[in-house]
Amino acid sequence: MARTRGSADSHYKSLEGKKVDTEVFDVLVKETGRTKSELHDWAKSENELNEICTAEEIAGPILFLASDASSFISGVHIPIAGAAQVQLEIEDPSVYFADKK
Repeated sequence: MARTRGSADSHYKSLEGKKVDTEVFDVLVKETGRTKSELHDWAKSENELNEICTAEEIAGPILFLASDASSFISGVHIPIAGAAQVQLEIEDPSVYFADKK
C-alpha cells in the first residue's frame, strides 16, 4: 500500500497483482514438486486472459500511484488480475493438480 501525506490528511492507494511471474514460482517448484511450466499453466488457468502477469506490467501502475500524477487519487485499490476475481488469499496449487494425477 502506498501512503502519501497531503496537507490535511493521508492518501491511501494500493494495488494487487495476481500470480506475477517472479521468484515465487521457483519457490513453488521446490514446494510442490511441479515444473515451472506446470505452475505457469495453473496460473494461466486462474484468469480470463489465460496469461501470467509480468513484473513490467505491475511496474506502470506502481510508478503512477507513487508519482505526483496521482496526487488527487485517494482510497483506491487497483487489482491487476488479468480479469480474474480478486482474492486476497493465495490459492493452493495442489487443488489445481488434484485431478491431473
